[in-house]
Amino acid sequence: MRLTGLHLLITYRCTYACDHCFVWGSPDLQETMTVEQLGIAIDQAAELGTVDMVYFEGGEPTLAYPILLEAAARVRSHGLEVGLVTNCFWATSPEDAELWLRPFAALGISDLSLSSYPYSGEKGLPPIRLRNALQAARRLRLPGEVLRVGAG
Repeated sequence: MRLTGLHLLITYRCTYACDHCFVWGSPDLQETMTVEQLGIAIDQAAELGTVDMVYFEGGEPTLAYPILLEAAARVRSHGLEVGLVTNCFWATSPEDAELWLRPFAALGISDLSLSSYPYSGEKGLPPIRLRNALQAARRLRLPGEVLRVGAG
C-alpha cells in the first residue's frame, strides 16, 4: 500500500458541535497543532515521494488561520497539492469571503471543500455563508465544491 495523501486535523476546535461530527469537534476544544508539528509532518510526507496531496481539516482549520496559511505554503513549497475543508463560518459577506480565500488562491490550492450539512443549519450556519464562500471561490478561480451530508 502506498501513501498518496495526508489529511491533517489542525484543530478539533470548531464553531459548532454537530451531533454527526466524526471527530467530535466543538467550540470547547482548544488544542491546535503548532507550525513546528505541521512542518515535521509535511516534510516527512514530502520525503516519502509518494504523497501528492495534503488536506487541512478539523474541527474548523481556519480557526488557526495564520498556522494554516504557513502550513499550506510549506506544502506548496514541496510541490505538493493542497486541499482545505471548511464550514465557511468566516464568509459573512462576499467581500469578507474573498479576503479569507485570497491567500489560498495565491498559493494555488487544488481543492476547497465547503461543508453544507442540513444538521448545522439549525445550529447556526446560515446558508448565505456557503453561497458567499462559493461566489468568492469562483471569483478567485478556486476549485470550490460543496460537501453535502443528508439525513438518509
